[in-house]
Amino acid sequence: MKANTDGLVIDITRNAGGVCYGQDALQYVIPKTFRGATDEIRPSLSDLQYYEYLKSNPFRDLEPWQINLLNSTYQQLAQAYSENRGRTGPLPVCSESIDVEPLRNRDGSLTAYDKPILLLTDEFTISWGDTFAQIFSDAKRGPLFGLRTNGAGGSVLWGEGGPYTEGSLSYTTSLGVRAAPVAAPGYPLTAYYENVGIHPDIPYDIMTEENLRNGYRPYVEAFTQAILAEINKAVN
Repeated sequence: MKANTDGLVIDITRNAGGVCYGQDALQYVIPKTFRGATDEIRPSLSDLQYYEYLKSNPFRDLEPWQINLLNSTYQQLAQAYSENRGRTGPLPVCSESIDVEPLRNRDGSLTAYDKPILLLTDEFTISWGDTFAQIFSDAKRGPLFGLRTNGAGGSVLWGEGGPYTEGSLSYTTSLGVRAAPVAAPGYPLTAYYENVGIHPDIPYDIMTEENLRNGYRPYVEAFTQAILAEINKAVN
């Protein structure tokens, strides 16, 4: 990748989310220690029971660091559960530590991609899409291009919508925490991305008649010019 490219465009538009492989992918493209996925959790009794099961399950061959992480997380969940409307402090979601190392070779040499990157986002960049954009932005890895992400991240669960409704609902039991508070236009200063989303450094409205009539060629031309500008800045 380093030998055969001058820059990358990563497209996470219409990305409806996933799990921790998003953080694994970020280790390939952020060439420095960065803050990984981090949540504050408002625990329920089922959360405590789940962690008690993980700690005591005799069929799991856990390493010492995994046991320590489970015990630490359980203690924070138990303390928050005992408080009125309690939430934990920031907890790592996908790793032992909040700080995540970039990809390296066995000899310790850095292999993570270190050339310019442009990240494409839109209003349907959701859940882990939100988190991916948040980590990328907080690490100051490169500009975001397009529309703000959805702002619907967190640990999403499903449940019944109430008696006799025959409906269902989704809800989140966590808040995604950013590395530092951010003030976006039209929003208050906040360290959370729920309901706010991650705002682009280079705003571009994709949903226009011009794009629709021309097979989104203007959009492609616009982000191509944006990544070329980043490459030129790196060269000069």
